[in-house]
Amino acid sequence: MDKIYQYMNEELHAIEGNTSVKTAAINFRDGDTHSILVTNEQEYVGIITEVDITRKVVAEGLDPNKTTVSAIMEKNTVKLDKKLPMPIAFKAMKENNIRHILVTDESKIIEILSVIDFLKFYCGLTKDPIIQFWSNYECLLDEQAFKNAVKKLLREIIDHLGEESKTAQAIKNNKSRAEIVTIAEQEGLENLKQIFQL
Repeated sequence: MDKIYQYMNEELHAIEGNTSVKTAAINFRDGDTHSILVTNEQEYVGIITEVDITRKVVAEGLDPNKTTVSAIMEKNTVKLDKKLPMPIAFKAMKENNIRHILVTDESKIIEILSVIDFLKFYCGLTKDPIIQFWSNYECLLDEQAFKNAVKKLLREIIDHLGEESKTAQAIKNNKSRAEIVTIAEQEGLENLKQIFQL
């Protein structure tokens, strides 16, 4: 239960260490990833993130065309077996001050576990539908995904609040969003009200 492999969510992307930071930035933009492994002769030797580019290249005024990824990569990588519990991975992240862990299967690196995956893990420990809603940060980035997430939230909030809740009844009876917001405010459901006002 709650093993690393159940939450790892970032596919492997790799780039040679002598590649320019500009090329890496293009890979971040086009590859829908938050981290890229750095290789040297097909061996993983480090990892870079968008944050590395911001802090180590842009903020320092370096030329992204001339700076290589090996110059800014994080060499302090931690590898953990996919069957280990999530709390062990979190402890390793905290102790090593890192945001990504290389996940292995029989000593072979298969995927990356990121700090974002921990958000999903810890939010999953509670059944509060509003916390579950906010754990899906991707819903904030896409209008259709947001609408779908709100529809799911409405279905779940009815059961969570129970039949005695006027807000749950308003949702069940397809009241207008404005009416639901007013009732939610009266019942002290400030978090739900904020979602409806987005």
